[in-house]
Amino acid sequence: MTNYPQDIITAYAERKIGRSQFKNLFAKWQKENGRDYTCKGTADKSGIYLTYRGVTAMIKNGILNFKTNQDDTANTPFEFRRKVDFYREERGKGILRAIATMNRYIDMAGEALRNNDENSYQINTEKSKQWADIAIERGRI
Repeated sequence: MTNYPQDIITAYAERKIGRSQFKNLFAKWQKENGRDYTCKGTADKSGIYLTYRGVTAMIKNGILNFKTNQDDTANTPFEFRRKVDFYREERGKGILRAIATMNRYIDMAGEALRNNDENSYQINTEKSKQWADIAIERGRI
């Protein structure tokens, strides 16, 4: 295990702190490190909702219905949280891939400019702009 609060885990393993204190300290550490697993529920006249990391699911007939980049369903809150986490991780990877591709075209445009190849420079500059737009769009989702 890396990047985990070894002091809290060790204190609990050595019975220096109790279970409830361990849970509180570990939850506090998770929130401080961007690992907030809380799922909040709300209800109004139109339905019952669960919200996790900015994604809201409506409960219809015992099934959680939500939208990330597509319509999706989950049978349990645990499954809902996992799907949202997987979606966020994939979204981050997509943004990084778009930025890497944009940088590759910028490098190719620079190489074309050094070689006095105006046509390749224009093509690669345009492609880098397209990938910049893709990265921005993926960041908005």
